Amino acid sequence: FVPISLSFLAGVIPNLPSVNVRPALINVNPPEMRGAALTAANLMVNLARGIGPLLLTSMCHFFSVTRETGMNCLLVIFWVITAGQFIMLAHTLPVDQESMDAELKLYADSMFEKKQQSKRDLFQKSHKRTHSGTSDRNLTNFLNDPSSTGATNGSIRSVESIATSNSSSLSKKPCFVSPKETTPLLSASAVHLASSTSVVNAE
Repeated sequence: FVPISLSFLAGVIPNLPSVNVRPALINVNPPEMRGAALTAANLMVNLARGIGPLLLTSMCHFFSVTRETGMNCLLVIFWVITAGQFIMLAHTLPVDQESMDAELKLYADSMFEKKQQSKRDLFQKSHKRTHSGTSDRNLTNFLNDPSSTGATNGSIRSVESIATSNSSSLSKKPCFVSPKETTPLLSASAVHLASSTSVVNAE
């Protein structure tokens, strides 16, 4: 019973770490390097398949031992090396995983911020375009509105009539008259209204 149990455990226990090689490599490498890391791992496995029989044959030849003895010695030697690597991996793997998680989080946050910034820029551009189009439409509607055009023309005609009446009254007055008898000239507001309405009508 004991030899059977040892043989079973010897076959099961060594195979447990091997199934975790791929997840461990993925968790400690960035996305752009995972393919290269997995390729290197597969290369090491293929090299071991060829180097193992070479070492066993060399040991049997140089030390004059049987194949069974050489296989047992190689298993002990390489499992000691593997155990030392597992001890180091128990300390370094969690740290590497945390570092990679932090790096991936920073990358995701930066990409999210860039996406949000592009959305804000697009919204601002569309808002400016819509606001500019609304202002242009309002100006066009004002200029094309018959009521506003009629009011503008009426204001211009009233200002022109005031200017004509004042000029005719001034031409009839003598050069030297008292200030009380003079007719007031056009006010600054009337001149400003005439100039502004003329500009609007021209546009």
